[in-house]
Amino acid sequence: MFPDSTPALQRSPRRLRPALWLSVVGAAAVTGLIAGLVFGRPAETVPFPYMHGALSAPATSAPGRAGPVLAEVVFRLIGSRGQQTFTLAQLQALPAVQYRATQPQLKRSFVYTGVPLRDLARLAGLSGQNLRVLADDQFGATIQAADYDRFPLMLAYLADGRPITAAQKGPLEVVFPNEQERTRFQNFGSQWVWFATALEAAP
Repeated sequence: MFPDSTPALQRSPRRLRPALWLSVVGAAAVTGLIAGLVFGRPAETVPFPYMHGALSAPATSAPGRAGPVLAEVVFRLIGSRGQQTFTLAQLQALPAVQYRATQPQLKRSFVYTGVPLRDLARLAGLSGQNLRVLADDQFGATIQAADYDRFPLMLAYLADGRPITAAQKGPLEVVFPNEQERTRFQNFGSQWVWFATALEAAP
């Protein structure tokens, strides 16, 4: 299992009285529900082992013909907030996770780095919905909300700290934590979408 990034709670040597204990639990439940409504995610969201939070990202466009050359758009989010485009640098500026996984077609293990699909779904306004990830050849695979909400499935852009080459199924690839969750994700090879270019709501 993945480590819980939530700091351990300090235990008080005194036991809470039943009435007080119930009020504390009730308040926590209400707080979690409000957080879910405000941030568009389930109250029971599992913490992910993030490498870093959001970083400053370059702009998506430049004014006028005399401006700097625009970076290439490599990925699109299509959801309730319209279509959003991302360059590789902009994807790398989003909060990132990292873990080792075995690429099922290559039968090779890499330490992948990328953006959790849960965060991309939130940006697209698709939290809690099944997702469809598309490749540049129009191949698509459906990713279940129950999987990306609970586990740090990612859109990976690095393998072993380097850009993912075409031979390694890059530059962008959907990665499942199949070394940490072997039983759950051992037969998900067809959902490792490589040459990924877009994410939208599943039909």
